[in-house]
Amino acid sequence: MEQKIHFKYFNPQLNIGMFDLKNLYLLNPELMKLIPEVYKAKLVFRIPGSSKRISYSKIEKGLFKNPFFIVETIQFKTAHFGTNLN
Repeated sequence: MEQKIHFKYFNPQLNIGMFDLKNLYLLNPELMKLIPEVYKAKLVFRIPGSSKRISYSKIEKGLFKNPFFIVETIQFKTAHFGTNLN
């Protein structure tokens, strides 16, 4: 199955695509959704699985309005259930 993700803005310095304030994606090396947080009364975005934070003001400085989309393939894990209930 394929999922199409639309972006309205792009920051080439940080390689971040943005749809709105809640949906930011790191595009390199693979597509990862950034987690929005508030840190010291500022909006920051955290990379999942790490403690690195990127401030919104840093992202906003290099932002260009460049609509584009990425097609991502989604693989579902199937569960196999046995018919034997014993």
